[in-house]
Amino acid sequence: MLGQIITLFHLVFIWYKFLVIWRIHRAFAQLFGIEVIDNMSRCIFNNYNFEGFWRMWHRGFNQWLIRYLYIPLGGNKKIHAVIATIMFVAFWHDHTINIVCWALAIMLFILPEMIIKQKIQQNYAHLYQKQWFKYLCAVVGASYIYLLVLANIIGFGYGIKHLSLLW
Repeated sequence: MLGQIITLFHLVFIWYKFLVIWRIHRAFAQLFGIEVIDNMSRCIFNNYNFEGFWRMWHRGFNQWLIRYLYIPLGGNKKIHAVIATIMFVAFWHDHTINIVCWALAIMLFILPEMIIKQKIQQNYAHLYQKQWFKYLCAVVGASYIYLLVLANIIGFGYGIKHLSLLW
């Protein structure tokens, strides 16, 4: 239990560290009249799905990836576009086994989310009106927060050799 608490504090520390760095640099850019996209607008625990996490964590980098990599590779119609984009991000960060495992975990979690989201939007839009569906979304969202934390601890925290701390 202590290992899990330390792990959560480690992720919050990473978020605050990057938040402070990016906000300071953004403030200097704005002093010189340069408008910069606000990164890190939500903490890792304030994202209920992987897509939301990707959009808000590195917001400027995410927009660049979508414009110059994801859409030219086929966008949401092609699974290889997701895989190539996530692997690019992994190798952009570092060339370690922990980051590759992080990328594989992200792909494992994000692909079902994208497929289910497309199916619900196309064929089952009426489910959004049902109360039980809202509770189901809340449970799935809470589970995804845990999976998101797990994936980021593997890649940027303790790595795969200390994964037993989280179980």
